[in-house]
Amino acid sequence: MKTLKLKYYKKKLNNLTDEKDIQLCKVNIIKNSSFFDKNYYKYTYKIKGNPFIHYLEKGYKKGYNASPLFQTNIYFDMYPDVKEANINPLIHYELYGKEEQRQPGTPVIDQGIYYPRKIIRFILRHIARIINFNKIRKNKHSKSLVILHLFYMKSVDEIIEYLKNLECYNYDLIITYIEGMYHKETLDKIKKFKPDTKFKKYNNKGFDIGPFIDVINNINLKKYDIIIKLQTKSTAKSTYSYKMFFKNRDWFLNLFNGILGSFSVHKTIDKLYNDTKYGIVAAKNLIINDPKYKQNLVRETSPIKPRKKNYTFIAGSCFAIKSKCLKEIKKENITIKNFDEVKRGIFTFGHVMERTICFIIENQNYSFFGNNVDFVRRLKYSKAEQKLQSLSTLNLYKIKDLKVDENTAINYMESNFKKSHKILYTTLKNIKGNKITKFITNKKTNDNIYIIINQDNEILNNSDTIKAIKEKGNDNTIIKVLKINFLTINLNNIKPFTNDIKQK
Repeated sequence: MKTLKLKYYKKKLNNLTDEKDIQLCKVNIIKNSSFFDKNYYKYTYKIKGNPFIHYLEKGYKKGYNASPLFQTNIYFDMYPDVKEANINPLIHYELYGKEEQRQPGTPVIDQGIYYPRKIIRFILRHIARIINFNKIRKNKHSKSLVILHLFYMKSVDEIIEYLKNLECYNYDLIITYIEGMYHKETLDKIKKFKPDTKFKKYNNKGFDIGPFIDVINNINLKKYDIIIKLQTKSTAKSTYSYKMFFKNRDWFLNLFNGILGSFSVHKTIDKLYNDTKYGIVAAKNLIINDPKYKQNLVRETSPIKPRKKNYTFIAGSCFAIKSKCLKEIKKENITIKNFDEVKRGIFTFGHVMERTICFIIENQNYSFFGNNVDFVRRLKYSKAEQKLQSLSTLNLYKIKDLKVDENTAINYMESNFKKSHKILYTTLKNIKGNKITKFITNKKTNDNIYIIINQDNEILNNSDTIKAIKEKGNDNTIIKVLKINFLTINLNNIKPFTNDIKQK
């Protein structure tokens, strides 16, 4: 709907002569631009009036950003002609810049380093084909579809080397990418590698999951035996996730080797094409279970409910799956419109569907198969992971280790957990019967606050409540600390405290 309105106002602007009408039309162009985030703008710059008018007339002159994806001064630096003409940069981009293939004022992302290593991979690829000759011959009639979400454009050369591992099989390729965050020469490189590749452009919504589901909704699943879902990963930073430490390139390599490595690719195709036991394949170490609080979030918000109490999913969402298993997703008629604009660090509907796509495998009585490609990383970082686990925000603490005073507990959390890579974000809505509800709903900034809850997701809003838990509970009673982000209050996942002390 926004796209249609944007086209309407852009066309209407050409026929206007009255200055007031022109200004109103420009306001509507900003309002319907996918690069203007109303909440971000209001909360970041504490704007009390109309944020669209403010950015049009004053905000851009002060260097205010329309959103994290459109930064005013970056656009001016890239295109000094726009700055000299004193044109609002977002208006210029929507009216002229997009058609001129100018890039929006998106902050430069450190994508890291990628190594195609063509010669080494060529040798390994052909050795693997000789060893797996029988599997290749057995599976030569299989048909796969690769759906690659290309966010980090710099990774394309190395990804092409992985796709070459599929050349002895029949496969189609669809590339999804983000409006304003792509390089034409990169897309041309893919087209040269595989001329029949299809490309689909999206607004930055739903991370890689939104575009993937949209593609699934618009293809004939019966045409394929296997769907291979890939996404790019930055190699610039190390990360610690699900008790695993990945240094720079480790995360990227783990995801791709788990499905499309020189040797693992043949096992991937064989397991899904011939084995009736398995419905999905990924790197073995990335087949994991969510902690309890995330499982509760997913159960409450997913359109499909997991049948298993402790569902399984694939961290990093790179996997190969039996095509017919995705019929359940297609039945839900989920579109890209159901997904929010990407905001890092917040548990969103995209994360919910990432898990849903995986646990439907268990719902249909299939199993997960894991390619064991992680042994080198484990050998290198096993000791580091043990140390990092003691700093993780996901750790649960017995009550005897937690101070009674709430502020002390929060300070304890801040001093210990800021060292870890992941900060736990969650969202909440309408915590009825709780004193903290009013404070949350009246919050005017995008600040975060630490909130203490017990193992049953019941919120503990003051030191008296914590004291009551301590007196009635025992050493096995668990309390954990959450960091709440106020920009996304949309999930009713936390319950008010009821005074019924539940113990493990």
